[in-house]
Amino acid sequence: MYKMTIPLAALAVAASWTSIASAETIRFAGVLDAGCTLIVTDGLLAANSDYTILSSEEVGGESARLDVTPLGGAVKIDFGPLIFNSDTVTYPTKTEIKWRTQSGFSRGYSDPAPQQYLSSNPEIYEVDVRATAPGGFDAGDFEILTIATCSS
Repeated sequence: MYKMTIPLAALAVAASWTSIASAETIRFAGVLDAGCTLIVTDGLLAANSDYTILSSEEVGGESARLDVTPLGGAVKIDFGPLIFNSDTVTYPTKTEIKWRTQSGFSRGYSDPAPQQYLSSNPEIYEVDVRATAPGGFDAGDFEILTIATCSS
């Protein structure tokens, strides 16, 4: 039987050829703010037969449309207070807003405000407004404004 002996120096050289692996974590960080794209199609006001109501739901009126495309997650949609503008001295005693979405959410005229809707999917809102003046509105130009806000 033949016995092989390896000198200690040879083992040291062999060990130096073996590399030790090292690792470091590479980290990526970011913040995604939810926001959205809003596209508005204005509505149109019309009066009832005795001119006591101006509304987008009266004959000749049209609902406004709000197309909402969320970007980066769920968003909240708020409709601000109604602002009534007129070139006459007639102002309503009451202004109201209501809306409904294609997915079935809604807020009626008499519902308590504010109501908000949270979504991460595109949505279309149909928005209606009405103003009431028991003594009737004078002839003139009228508008009802609200601000739709998208936030996370």
